[in-house]
Formats: sequence, C-alpha cells, structure tokens
Amino acid sequence: MMKKALLLIILLFILSGCVTNDDQLDFPRSLHLNQEVLSWDAVEDATFYTLNINGETYNTSELFFNLNFLDNGSYEIKILAYYGEIYSEYSPVFNVVFERDYTAPQNVVIVDEIFLTWDAIEFVTSYSIWMDEEEIALTWVPSYDLSLLTLNVNQPHSFQVTGNYGVHSTLKSIPVEYTYLPRIGNTLLETYTLNQSAQVVILLENPTTINSVWFESEFISSDYYTQSVNTQIEFDPSVFESLAVGTYEMRLLTSTGYIAVHITIE
Repeated sequence: MMKKALLLIILLFILSGCVTNDDQLDFPRSLHLNQEVLSWDAVEDATFYTLNINGETYNTSELFFNLNFLDNGSYEIKILAYYGEIYSEYSPVFNVVFERDYTAPQNVVIVDEIFLTWDAIEFVTSYSIWMDEEEIALTWVPSYDLSLLTLNVNQPHSFQVTGNYGVHSTLKSIPVEYTYLPRIGNTLLETYTLNQSAQVVILLENPTTINSVWFESEFISSDYYTQSVNTQIEFDPSVFESLAVGTYEMRLLTSTGYIAVHITIE
C-alpha cells in the first residue's frame, strides 16, 4: 500500500511539471533580425513555432527562420509557440522592410591575372560567377580564383558577377574580358640606367616569337621595339626614360603564354 501511495505521489509530481490543456504557453519574445534571418527566444515546453507573415503561415521547430525568400516590401510578422495542441498567444507584431539593392556588382576587375574581384554587397548570401553567359560557380566572398577553371590558352572569355539574396539576384555586372595566358619560363631580369642612349636588349631563354608587349598593364606599340632574331627583343630607351627609379614588370606575350621581365631603373 505504501509503495502504491509513493508511486502515486511521484506520478502527480511529474504531471504537475508538464503542460496541460489548462496551461497557457508564453508567447515568443525578443524577436530580432540578423542579415535576413529572424530569431527569437525559446519558449519553455514549446516544441514548434508558427510564423504568420502577412497572413501566410510557416512552421518550424528551430528558433530562427530565414526570410530571404521574401520579395522587397513591408511585412508584419507574429509568432505562436506550440506544445502539442496547446498554443500561446501571438507575439507582438514585428515589422520588417526589405529594400535590397539589385544593382549589379561594381568594380569587377581581374587582379594578378588570376583573381576576379568586385565590391562586396551588403546582405547578399552568395555571388554567382558567369562565363560567356553561363553560370559556372558560386562563391561567398567578393572574389574568385580563375585558376580553378580549365581554360584554353589564348581563348578570350567574358566574365560577369551577380549577387544573390536567397532566391533573388542582382543584375549582372558589366562584362570583363579575360584571356588565359600562363607564364612560361623564368622571370627575366634587366637593368636600365637613366639617360642611357643605347637600346635595351632582352635575351630570351628560348627562340620565341613575341606577339605583343605590355609594360605595367599598358600596351607598348611595336614602334618602340624590334625583334630582329627570335632569341632577343630590342627596346628604344624612350620607353623607360621618363620613369622613376624602381623595378617594373613587363610582359612579352607569345602564342602559348607570356614571359615575365622585371626591369630595374637606376
């Protein structure tokens, strides 16, 4: 008899700590938005929550809900807490306004012949990389390593970027043209002395035909250099005479890649 009484007392104690049909759950509190994710404090005993967003309802067992599927506009959000068939009152209305910037990513450039970069856009969840009008990759930072792609040498490609807000995207950026040219051979070193009157002769490691020359990202006209033999290239000193003392990079473009030349002005 004593055992039955003790068991009954324990059972009543356990039940007294549970939610019953006569109990009322507290409503969700401390609603706040981070990026586009709505969060709230846990409600004791609640097993799931129902969000009412402008009259549409969504259920979740988490303490957060991603709103990035919503279009730009104003939204009134309130939340119920549930335990089985027992539910709370609605939370106070939480107002959200989405005014996403769908302007295309700006300042898209290629750095060091390998990194596609652009200005970061606030609140985007990812960026799409487009090559020749085809989406080829996703990234979560405002840059992309083009060496991850398999590109044919000397074949030009057009790259663009879009920012993504969940299922929404910005306009495409202005196209950036890129032609893959690997560096071939070792970096050649040359020195030019200011006021030097003689031509600057760069000796090549292997017989090579130079198709064009770029100096610090600027195209050098063939009027300023000659290649009488395929083992060297001669430059008119006027290419260098206006430069300050320092080291500069020149690129000699061929059909298979480019030869890097570091020229020191002294």
